[in-house]
Amino acid sequence: MITSPGVPAQAEAAAAVPFQFGTAARACSGSTAAPGAFSLTWIDVRSDEEAEEVRLTAAAVAAELAAEPGFISWMGLEIGSRLYTITAWESTDAVGAVLRNRTHQAVVRRFFTGNLGAAASTGVWRADHLNALWMRCPACATMTDRAQADGVCPCGEPLPEAPGSW
Repeated sequence: MITSPGVPAQAEAAAAVPFQFGTAARACSGSTAAPGAFSLTWIDVRSDEEAEEVRLTAAAVAAELAAEPGFISWMGLEIGSRLYTITAWESTDAVGAVLRNRTHQAVVRRFFTGNLGAAASTGVWRADHLNALWMRCPACATMTDRAQADGVCPCGEPLPEAPGSW
């Protein structure tokens, strides 16, 4: 049976879906802007050495992209032999920074002309709709739509600063 800390799993769900767990890392610009687009990548690697190369290269690309206008955040995830990146952007236009990034260009060349990875897929997704940023008031514990409340809880106390988006 699969369990998560503090949450008992249902035996039926565990039997019906083959779950895998992994690790993740995140880099954030501190932007509170709502994402307008997400760039998504996954690559299947064939060895621990390839996984390490992809990890290090993805982290380098993320560090470089963090200074680009419109960058919000990056997440790198690893589950089994598949590594993923999810990058939040303010707009689809901002995603173009990835294509101009020299470190990214080099790893794409290595994938297509070298010998890196077994399979990969990329894409850009536009945000269809985003729900409110709900924040709990430290004074009264009420969950409040931060934007609608203009940073002040109905009890009159100020809400905490908005966390970095994504």
